[in-house]
Amino acid sequence: MDTNFRSIQQIGEKSVAHLNEQIKNIDWNKKWQTDYQKTNRTKQELEALSKPEVKEALKEVFSEQSLVITRLGEVF
Repeated sequence: MDTNFRSIQQIGEKSVAHLNEQIKNIDWNKKWQTDYQKTNRTKQELEALSKPEVKEALKEVFSEQSLVITRLGEVF
């Protein structure tokens, strides 16, 4: 019985390791852009977010070291 349990445990561990490896190999940025195309609303939201007053409001909420602020220039 103990041997069967260990075999099942090994199969489970190998399966999870294989799945994790497959997940790591996916280019998530590319997948997101191809699977979820921009809609009209997305374009409108991006235009609204590119306004200087929105950028300034974000700077008031987040510190200069935050990921939001450091990536703000990449988005707009």
